[in-house]
Amino acid sequence: MTRQERVFHRGPWDEMAVWFCGSSALDLPLRKANRTSVSFSHTGYHVLRGHQPENFSAFRCGTILDRFSQIDMLHLDVWWRGHNVLADPGSYLYNGPEEWHDHFLCTESHNTVQVDGRDQMLHFRKFKCLYWTRAKLLRFEDNVDWTLCEGEHYGYQRHPGRCVHRRSVLFLKDDLWVVVDRVEGSATHRVRLHWLGGDFPYRPRADGQASLQLETPDGPFYLAIVNAAGRPLSGEIVAGQDEPPRGWLSRYYAEKVPVPSLSVEVSERLPLTLVSILGPHVPSVAVSGSSWSVMSRDRILEFEVAGDGIQPHSLKLTTAPVA
Repeated sequence: MTRQERVFHRGPWDEMAVWFCGSSALDLPLRKANRTSVSFSHTGYHVLRGHQPENFSAFRCGTILDRFSQIDMLHLDVWWRGHNVLADPGSYLYNGPEEWHDHFLCTESHNTVQVDGRDQMLHFRKFKCLYWTRAKLLRFEDNVDWTLCEGEHYGYQRHPGRCVHRRSVLFLKDDLWVVVDRVEGSATHRVRLHWLGGDFPYRPRADGQASLQLETPDGPFYLAIVNAAGRPLSGEIVAGQDEPPRGWLSRYYAEKVPVPSLSVEVSERLPLTLVSILGPHVPSVAVSGSSWSVMSRDRILEFEVAGDGIQPHSLKLTTAPVA
């Protein structure tokens, strides 16, 4: 309206433009959108984009500014080839049964980490949380081959152990994500990492490893969770569970569909590191000390993982030799 330009090709969304501006809006020039990685640091939303617009991820990291917010700090959404393969659960119902409202609102249903079964904020009553989560963006770098975003939040610091959750998201354009979650604090704590898959057929690992294969219309998408030594962890996959609610996706208000929910729970003395590897190919992982090597199809990604996350100066990308 302000620029007198269209930003989308013709479609049903043009109706709104006609209502506001009249039928002449349909004849306005089309301005091609420039889709690039962008960090909205004040509001706490960060978009990591690939070369193709269908491949991107959205990272939630920023101090809570408003009275009502889902309890979802450091949540990550992933879109691959236009498919939302790792998703936000949505809201479902505001005035339905309390256990369903709590489930979709709280930390347990989001793609982030839970410590000792607690939420990052206290859900005091409907549309009101106490102890608003404070968070800090530590790094946002966008390069030709990769984008790296890192942040941490302090929602668990008010509890014993004063735990801090830090997450590094490395997007190797256009089809490999490496997510490093580190929980720091004192003593032993129960740490739960959760990923909610999109609405696709799926295959769990028969051996109980924390691995998931989603069957999208454009091919498989894999997710695997390993420990700091690169060894697979045991995980649990649930879809469409009612008591307690778990494994649900609500795209539209008052509607929900069952989807796979993958979780890993580890009880260890802190600090604790968990690494998730996401992409269309089954990865091969090698770890030596702090040095990591991830091979995905014909590319080898090497990097260092330290206490403050993935070290950007250590990133190295090579092509795997042909057998």
